[in-house]
Amino acid sequence: MQLLDLTTVIRSFGRGVVFRAPVWDFASDMVADLVNPFDTEGNLQITFNAELAKLTLPELTGPAAHEVDYTGEDPVITVPGYFTDPTYAAMFSPSGTLGAGRSRRSAPLTHTIVLMPEGVLLRDPDVDRVVTQGVLSYSGGQFLLDGLALDTARQDLMAAGAVWFWKCVCQRPPRALLGGAGDARKNISELTIQTMHHPDAPEGHHLYTIGDPTDSGIDPTTGILS
Repeated sequence: MQLLDLTTVIRSFGRGVVFRAPVWDFASDMVADLVNPFDTEGNLQITFNAELAKLTLPELTGPAAHEVDYTGEDPVITVPGYFTDPTYAAMFSPSGTLGAGRSRRSAPLTHTIVLMPEGVLLRDPDVDRVVTQGVLSYSGGQFLLDGLALDTARQDLMAAGAVWFWKCVCQRPPRALLGGAGDARKNISELTIQTMHHPDAPEGHHLYTIGDPTDSGIDPTTGILS
């Protein structure tokens, strides 16, 4: 046994950003459809809600589990942000419209949602120490920043911090008309995103995939790798 090399530990994912696309069909180019639709302020929180069912022998060994069934997960994402653009106020709602009140039940608008560490998309500082944003794309079996392969630091950050939720539905965020001054009048609301089971995703990834999806056999431009 030996201790962990502490110089290799990722201490922080850094600021996270949200990307959205129409729910992916695992056949087309999803990366081309991903957009960063709104600004966030605060922590992007994922609660995976894993469910374990225990088999116990309470009359013999008490509450200790002798066997455990992992029955699944029910991930929920909460995103604090500025949902003030009418386009996205409609998009990030079950109805997908700026209204509600239907005579019959209907299927909700669904999405593919990606949470990505912002650092993956930021260029290295220039000679004046100015940091600007690059363009993340996918080609030739790998992610690229401004057309160049990701360096090791960005690859590691994506592998540890990115999460791809293949099918989701959103609760319309609350709205408020705020008075006050300064920070007190910022229109920050919390968006709640419910993950759903995607039947076309590969086994073991019907809900989500952590890291670079190609490491899990998923090409984000063509679908499941053979």
